[in-house]
Amino acid sequence: MIAMGRLKPGISMQHARTELDAITLRLEGEYPGTNRGQRAGVESLQALLTSGLRPALNLLLGAVIFVLLLVSANVANLMLAKALGRAREISIRASLGASRTRVVAQLLTEGVLMAGFGCVAGIGLAAVGLRLLVARIAPDLPPGVEVHMDGTVLAFTAALAFIVGLVSALVPAIRVCRSEWGEALRQRDRTSGTRGHNRIRGALVAAQIAIAMVLIGGAGLLLQSFLKLQGVNPGYRAEGLLTMEYRLPKAKYSNGDLLTAAHLRIVEAVRSTPGVRGAALIRALPFSGNGNVVSFSPADKPEPPAAQLPHARYNAVDTDAFRVMEIPLLRGREFTVDDRKESARVVVVNESFANRFWPGQDAAGRQVRIPAHDMETGPSIATIIGVVGDIKHDNLDDPEMSQMYVPMTQDPFVFSTLIVRADGDPMAMVRTVQKAVWSVDKDQPVWKIRTLDTLIDNSLSGRKLIAGIIGGFWIAAMLLAAIGLYGVVAYSVAQRTTELGVRMALGATSGRLVKLVLGESLRMVVVGAVLGAVLAGFSARLLESQLYGVKAADPLTYGTVIALLFATAIAASAVPAWRATRIDPSAALRSE
Repeated sequence: MIAMGRLKPGISMQHARTELDAITLRLEGEYPGTNRGQRAGVESLQALLTSGLRPALNLLLGAVIFVLLLVSANVANLMLAKALGRAREISIRASLGASRTRVVAQLLTEGVLMAGFGCVAGIGLAAVGLRLLVARIAPDLPPGVEVHMDGTVLAFTAALAFIVGLVSALVPAIRVCRSEWGEALRQRDRTSGTRGHNRIRGALVAAQIAIAMVLIGGAGLLLQSFLKLQGVNPGYRAEGLLTMEYRLPKAKYSNGDLLTAAHLRIVEAVRSTPGVRGAALIRALPFSGNGNVVSFSPADKPEPPAAQLPHARYNAVDTDAFRVMEIPLLRGREFTVDDRKESARVVVVNESFANRFWPGQDAAGRQVRIPAHDMETGPSIATIIGVVGDIKHDNLDDPEMSQMYVPMTQDPFVFSTLIVRADGDPMAMVRTVQKAVWSVDKDQPVWKIRTLDTLIDNSLSGRKLIAGIIGGFWIAAMLLAAIGLYGVVAYSVAQRTTELGVRMALGATSGRLVKLVLGESLRMVVVGAVLGAVLAGFSARLLESQLYGVKAADPLTYGTVIALLFATAIAASAVPAWRATRIDPSAALRSE
């Protein structure tokens, strides 16, 4: 049970925990039969609602920061190239009296204007992207919840864009203004640049490669994880299984006998319906969000203190539940019609339960102590009659957990879930199954009608969404890395036109020139890959909580990413390399 309350001013969460612990201990002393081992946990509502989302949000925040750095490096590189191309213009301005401060201010103003135009375009794209995202997640949103662009977030984003524009323009502005302007005037119209400028541009491209490697590697790991999760066996056959929940009204079914009789009539009516291959009842359907965990202890072992009692997932099912869901029976027997309210208490446990307490032994015939409130009447000692396979209950990546099943007839409750194995499309049987329920009680509502396949798919929707978003970042990273490489190599070829012309005049072959151009590009990739490996090590913590069946530092994934980046470098350098081979040696020499 979950209860909500508001703390008084000045009362801390720890103080509330201490008081509730004292209350539960007092209740345990007053009612040892029903409150033994029961404790109350205290958690803030915000933490409860966001605890499952926090790792994914941290991952997305990290990806956004990396993309921002990637864009900043690319913009800085492009602005540096633009500023170097205008070195002669800036030198003329300086010779006419413009101060260095005035020149820097002009370049910074241009950077801020460019950031402003980009910010406007970005807000437009964000609005379109938000609509697409809302359309994608609409089925998972609670009723009445609206998703819209927040003014505070937009203001922060706009401020960040202007800061990026300033910083991206500041570095090239300072570098250009520290250059010798007289030298720029003597170089006439030829593109100017120094080794220092080239080193800065090369370092920026290497940084882009490193960031791209982290983003692409992360996207690859998430994709592998998602594919592995899709292939996980939940322990039962979900295909073709229709489910629907219902709750019997207490006013009409006021005791356990009436509840049991109603449940049995409903499931028998559904079983006799044409097109139904099998039907059963299970209180807490896997992946539905329903479930209960109880404390217990093996009866053949000393009972530990209440605080140290082991816990197991607890579920109530009818005689056909394991067969309809196709959960394998490993040892012993399933429930039968002879397991009635007045019969000896029995349970079926899963394989993890049996292996935990009786490793290498047969758990059938052993007994467990179950708190009295988990049984309607009678003793709290139950005998294990069978062992079934483990199943996934909440998520496909859940660790195996001890689980016990009791017959519904020995623990009747108002709530239950119908599971129906149908011939053909299960959703086509909805009206037929509803009519069978209403034939028993015409006023009995049923809800949450869906297939078990759908529930499992929904459990993966968050990971699928994150993988899709990170995949978008992967595409952006590849494009930006390719643009950065192309820009640097193309600029280098243009800057070295005379040198390349002289090499050709002295007999250098086209292959030699291509090798020279590609070598420059690949060196930047090598440096970027080394930096990327270091960044990937630091970012592994963000990824670990979102991965399944794959390590955050998977060498095969990052080896593939490095190969992909080398291929991208070759593709981005292909055009500049081809242009280098087309240089006319005589024209290049005359340009001097």
